[in-house]
Amino acid sequence: MPRFPSVGHVARRSGVAVSPLRLYDGEGLIASQRSDGNQRANGRGELRRILSSRSKARR
Repeated sequence: MPRFPSVGHVARRSGVAVSPLRLYDGEGLIASQRSDGNQRANGRGELRRILSSRSKARR
């Protein structure tokens, strides 16, 4: 499986706490994959999507 940023990395980069990211994943608002160790990982596209949403919300 390709290397994807962890949920913690996405949280740090986006400024969104981990718990809302898990909620968004559970609600189907963002997509995540599971690593071989069963850790949640988000694709880079999801990080861009979160950052874009945050910038739009700040306007």
